[in-house]
Amino acid sequence: MPDERKKAPSQGSSSFKGAPDAKRFKTKGNESRRFTLNVNTPEPPKQDAEHFVAHQRMQMLKGLRVYKPSKNSKKNPKPKETAPKKEKKDPLQVATGANDLKQKYMGKLEEGTFRMMNQLMCESESKDSHQFFQKNKEAFEQYHNGYRQQAHKWPLYPLHKIIEDLRKYPSGVLTSKVRRQLEENPDTEMKGIPKTWKIADLGCGDAELAERMTTHKVFSFDLVALNPRVTVADIAHVPLKDKSVDVVVLCLALLGTNYSDYLREAFRILRKGGTLKFADIANRVNAQPFLQLMRYHGFIKVNVDLESSDLFVFIDFKRTHSPHQDLDRMLSTMRLDEIVQPFQYKKR
Repeated sequence: MPDERKKAPSQGSSSFKGAPDAKRFKTKGNESRRFTLNVNTPEPPKQDAEHFVAHQRMQMLKGLRVYKPSKNSKKNPKPKETAPKKEKKDPLQVATGANDLKQKYMGKLEEGTFRMMNQLMCESESKDSHQFFQKNKEAFEQYHNGYRQQAHKWPLYPLHKIIEDLRKYPSGVLTSKVRRQLEENPDTEMKGIPKTWKIADLGCGDAELAERMTTHKVFSFDLVALNPRVTVADIAHVPLKDKSVDVVVLCLALLGTNYSDYLREAFRILRKGGTLKFADIANRVNAQPFLQLMRYHGFIKVNVDLESSDLFVFIDFKRTHSPHQDLDRMLSTMRLDEIVQPFQYKKR
């Protein structure tokens, strides 16, 4: 049988190009499942074009299946509102305050790393710590992240107190002479240390002292350079000439079993009459033996501040005399780990 779709349509029929075969859309009841044009529509009356178009529309509407709602359905059903799709979240963010919780966990991990490394540094020589951190610079960054976490909890950051003294007092120290002068005339203007003075910050961390004291030359040394202001060095041996600085700062820096070498190096680079500013945790320092140790290294106490903070002790020294002629023998008779006690943390 020849294919009827290939035949040209009769004069009284209408069709469109590419029309699908009607047989593909038949169902059991011989009813079309999809709208199709009736190809055998009677020829419309020969009237104007407007009537012809209206006739075609009527023929198309006859082929549509009209939806009739059931009796139980609503007359004007409202379209269902689709809820916006929820974005997939990190499992840690499901809980209330997830971001804060995540930061808290990370902070705890960094604090734990800080405690562990701090204790290891106290129980090791500085040269060993230097070699370790040179091979593991990321560990040093983690150590300082934990240090910052701890510092945020302190009521007073000791380095800020030292910077305030350097900016306020002529020698960077509240001496008895300056104290009397302020008592007699509280309005006395203090200009701080001369701008020509040079400062060495031993164990500088991220070199905040150099960042804040921009009017002075500051040499910053630590085991790893966290930024360009830091020079990498074991603070027992820094690349400075003898008697080349006016102030040495040791702020929370006496870490290591050989911390007496830091005091030797401070004496070497500090000019005669120069200032050493020391700050540390108060309960680490055994006061009288520590002052005796400093005298053996050529320093005398100028001022002790225990009032600024219950947590820290601030001591200012002056380089006056030469170290003890038999310093090594004197040190061998002293328990250095009892004079400045190492950090020891309880296992949790």
